[in-house]
Amino acid sequence: HSQNAWIDSLKHSIATSTPDSNRVTSLITLSSSYRFSYPDSGLILAQQALALSKKLKDDNLTFWSIVAVCGCLYPLGNFSAELNYALEIQTLAKKINTPLSRGYANGLMSDAYLNFGEYKTSIFYWRKVIDITENELPGELTAVYGNSAIIFARAKEYNSALIYVKKAYRALYEDSNVIHDSSAIKFFSSNIFEAWGEACAGKQQYDSALYYYHISLHFSESID
Repeated sequence: HSQNAWIDSLKHSIATSTPDSNRVTSLITLSSSYRFSYPDSGLILAQQALALSKKLKDDNLTFWSIVAVCGCLYPLGNFSAELNYALEIQTLAKKINTPLSRGYANGLMSDAYLNFGEYKTSIFYWRKVIDITENELPGELTAVYGNSAIIFARAKEYNSALIYVKKAYRALYEDSNVIHDSSAIKFFSSNIFEAWGEACAGKQQYDSALYYYHISLHFSESID
């Protein structure tokens, strides 16, 4: 119920606000909340944010609007469009030139190629993300290590997947700022344990794989 009330407040803000940066931010936030449940609606909102941010000539808002667009194109299965946007955002990332912009830009490239099954290219870009995070964004290590585990598992590089899933798990439980009962952390944990199971299955350690798959299911069911 609190989630619905929050979404309703965002909708009200979008409907009543002037076409400025606050509206763009609200559109991006609402789009992100819809990306897996209602990706079609999320995409429309992200595209509205992108059009308005370009009209405002705000590079930062344009950057994050494209990130939101790509976030919705992935569950919709439109990987060609995702790659086109990932290519478009590279120029903006260089212009903004922050660790976060460079990290996200490389991450979008990695994700697009991963969805096409081009694992070597995906890992090439993702290693850049790991390097940026370890040297400039230590607060993002948990998420980046978690994504690393998923990418290497899908690429069937199971030893690397196991290394990163353990790093992600350790980073998660050493982070004093994490609220472990939050939906976001449960979502993250579901993905982490699924990758752990996938790596164990790839190494033919089936008892362990089933054990981690069951933990993943537990977290998935807890957030529906």
